[in-house]
Amino acid sequence: MSLRDKYLFLQQLGNGFSDIGAVFPTGYPAARSLCSEIRRKRGPKRILEVGCGTGPVTEAILEAMTDEDHLTVCDLNESFLNYVKKRFEEEPKFAARVDQVDFYMGDVTDLGTENDFDIIISSIPFTTLDSDILKKVIGHYKFLLKPGGSLTYIEYAYFRDIRDALQPVHKDERYEQVSDQIRDMLETFEFRSEVIRSNFPPAVVRSLRFEQPAPEAAIGMKPDPERRRVSIGPFSFCTDGMPVVGAFLGAGMAWKMSGRRGWQIPMAMAGFAAWFHRDPKRLVVANKELCLSAADGHIIGIRDSRHPRLGDENWTRIEIFLSVADVHINRAPVAGRVVDRWDEPGGFSPAFLGSAEDNDSSYIVLENEQGRCAIAQRSGVVARKIFTWCQRGELLTQGERFGMIRFGSRTDIYLPKDKVEVLVSQGDKVLAGRTPIARFIEQ
Repeated sequence: MSLRDKYLFLQQLGNGFSDIGAVFPTGYPAARSLCSEIRRKRGPKRILEVGCGTGPVTEAILEAMTDEDHLTVCDLNESFLNYVKKRFEEEPKFAARVDQVDFYMGDVTDLGTENDFDIIISSIPFTTLDSDILKKVIGHYKFLLKPGGSLTYIEYAYFRDIRDALQPVHKDERYEQVSDQIRDMLETFEFRSEVIRSNFPPAVVRSLRFEQPAPEAAIGMKPDPERRRVSIGPFSFCTDGMPVVGAFLGAGMAWKMSGRRGWQIPMAMAGFAAWFHRDPKRLVVANKELCLSAADGHIIGIRDSRHPRLGDENWTRIEIFLSVADVHINRAPVAGRVVDRWDEPGGFSPAFLGSAEDNDSSYIVLENEQGRCAIAQRSGVVARKIFTWCQRGELLTQGERFGMIRFGSRTDIYLPKDKVEVLVSQGDKVLAGRTPIARFIEQ
């Protein structure tokens, strides 16, 4: 981001925070996260950006677009819109897609026709709006989006939580109404959220769908290769490990600066933590007739099973043990829509024992044309943290990363017993997104 960008932003900020809704331009990681659905959706897309500012999100959108896509840039602030137009004249990466872009200066609620856009990316500061205006804006977004289209927007992390906590002390009825509206909207329509701690200030990127697509739509999606992943040269690791790596690095540096011996120990632990959270890139060959492994590890059990949350069906449960030496990233065994997600508290038995079935677990259920498939991420005796990134309503492609479990664990895949032929045996080594573990039987 250039000094010129920052100067214009701060100049406009001085005219009123409520109009801008931010204290600093959106950072690159947050801008990239806002464009996730653009990268994932195949085919021609019509995209609407609302609130372009100095263009950091516009730049990320242009990077994510293909030659078949079209972008409409909308802003109520004439200075911002003119500035972004000038970037299309002066900067090569902007100019390269100028023929795929048009501009609209004015109120977004006066823009467009019904079912006009596949994706809306909004930087409107929802929490600064009056309740009636927020309702009007969201209503118009619904009007503009095609069935199954998505809205992605950004807000400051923890801002509403802090304001909600202060409500008993500093009563603000306008804000309370808006906060309730946003909370209800998220509970009903949100399918994805990501905290971007590297943004200034830290931000949350949220994605919503007002109409659910068919589960089969997941087959036409592409996985997001950047989701919770940082690459340093050829090495990639999961950002969920950054707090652990940072803590060990900080301890090692403090130890060394104090002049004491042994500072190499926490530094070595930082290296181990980074290695453990590795997230290697893999080519996944999708095949809707197969169920792929959801984890790296060894098959430790194949058994008949039932679960009260999954109804009266009989299931084949394939159990995979992940040792500390295995990659701990979980991948979707089939393509489909996440139709359920829940957590079950439990113990921390060794993951290779049968009693690990009652360990702390997180479940997701995917649905597609073959039926349903459930995946359980289970903690082990060492593992104390499960990360599940997806939410109800999200579309996952086959082999797409959706979470991880920290420091030794178990992953179980539940498949409808009368619809699959199991292809693995106890003791087999499997790789997530690579090894076929079952074949769906034609009915």
